[in-house]
Amino acid sequence: AAHSDHGRDVAHALLLAAQGKASAYKIKDEEKLVA
Repeated sequence: AAHSDHGRDVAHALLLAAQGKASAYKIKDEEKLVA
């Protein structure tokens, strides 16, 4: 169960970063993200 919690946290952080709502994380190169 702990592993799924970590995965969920990572997915949530990525979602917030993609929405521009995570000040600690920033997508620098969108082309690399979708490549």
